[in-house]
Amino acid sequence: MASPLGILSQSQGTLLSRPLRFSSYSEGQTSTQASQSVLDRASTACWQSLPEKTHLIQASFATPVRLTHVQLTFQGGFSCSRIRLFFAVPTDTGGLRLVHALVYPADRSTPQTLPLVYGHLPEAEAGPLPADLARLDLTAASGAPACVGVTLQLDRPADFYGRTILYHMDFLGERA
Repeated sequence: MASPLGILSQSQGTLLSRPLRFSSYSEGQTSTQASQSVLDRASTACWQSLPEKTHLIQASFATPVRLTHVQLTFQGGFSCSRIRLFFAVPTDTGGLRLVHALVYPADRSTPQTLPLVYGHLPEAEAGPLPADLARLDLTAASGAPACVGVTLQLDRPADFYGRTILYHMDFLGERA
């Protein structure tokens, strides 16, 4: 296996097929600015959400990738305590199946690298799926499947009002 790559911010160029998409962003910030802020590793630029209980970030890849870790840098006090990741994995019949992982970031301002443990979504954790993912099947997986997209659902914000501030996000992995 090749050494892990920073999938979103590689020195030779990102593997994204389009800018990151966010469920919300603060007033005065556009979706493109939010995407650039999270990818550029600048300590002064960030994505700021509107006050909500759940936030979504969606990445689409130009080529299938196998992801092993997610890297995040939050503003302490404006993080979340659980992230549900939904991976779009192509099937042999041309459709997509959904593979799931959970990570539990700490509420701190330093970079975190969290391993992705793939599996099926426990019934107790299911809750409502994002609308665009509800039509996909939940399927157990072992190892890192080749995915063409991922949606992060940031739950349980640390901030009383539900705001999240993210300075950096990337994935470690390799091209499939």
